[in-house]
Amino acid sequence: MNYNSSHVFFLPSVLLDKQSQKRKIMPENPNIEIEERDRILAEQFAELVVGEKLYLDRHLNLEVVSKRLETNRGYLSGAINRRLGKSFSRYINELRVEESIKIMRQTGGRTPPTLEQIARMSGFNDRRTLFCAFKQARGQSPGEAKEKIINRNKET
Repeated sequence: MNYNSSHVFFLPSVLLDKQSQKRKIMPENPNIEIEERDRILAEQFAELVVGEKLYLDRHLNLEVVSKRLETNRGYLSGAINRRLGKSFSRYINELRVEESIKIMRQTGGRTPPTLEQIARMSGFNDRRTLFCAFKQARGQSPGEAKEKIINRNKET
């Protein structure tokens, strides 16, 4: 795209929150380009959720995260969908599935936790929710994955 001097460019309105020393986007500013706002929100979302392991909280929802980021649910949801290519719940569930796999691998000769325990430890409400998310993310059941991991651990 060619720009000439008659084009006006607006930088995103980003503030430094004095308490947290983190950038804070002010989405109500109409001068923010949607793509830039989305980029910043999606980046902050991922940093917060992964960095603080918020996905392990079974009660985590879009409202909680949007309040933590001091933005509204609509802006955050749109940014996640457009930048990450998935919904809030799918992104969170995929992180939880990866956490459940880590838990399965960490048994180290001990009796492995049950799927119900793994579900709770990885942020799911119950085994059924773990099963659905696992099947969607990995194409296999958590029981099948657990069995493969146990067999692999026996071989080594």
